[in-house]
Amino acid sequence: MSFRSLRKFAFTILAFSFISVCHAQTNPFVGGWSGVFQGITISYIMDANFNYSNRDVAGALQTTQSGKFRLAAPNEIVFEVVDWAPKTQAVYHPTGTTGGYYTQQPMPKAVGGSFSYVFTSANTVVFTDLATHGVLTLNRVP
Repeated sequence: MSFRSLRKFAFTILAFSFISVCHAQTNPFVGGWSGVFQGITISYIMDANFNYSNRDVAGALQTTQSGKFRLAAPNEIVFEVVDWAPKTQAVYHPTGTTGGYYTQQPMPKAVGGSFSYVFTSANTVVFTDLATHGVLTLNRVP
């Protein structure tokens, strides 16, 4: 391999490394986030490749979802759900005036969502749901 080929190869690796670093720097959401909405603790983990995982906890109940997110129009973030849990839930079927039984019924895929966002500091972001107009303040978690 000639010096010119090695130099070209090294430059290519350096360029891809630089692109990866720039890509990560343009995504201000990288890291962990947590907030509370109507008594539900909502936590996100987001990575530089625009993947996310989400966990919502209310008392002993918990749901999770994961997928991709993208930064859309200025100050808009869109979540696309790829996986979710639980996938089934127990549904009670009454029989007569007393008694009944439970069966497991499938849970539909979560819908994801679109939010406008405003960073009030480097460690705090406010999401406003574009459909329901609910507001969630998330704080960066170490």
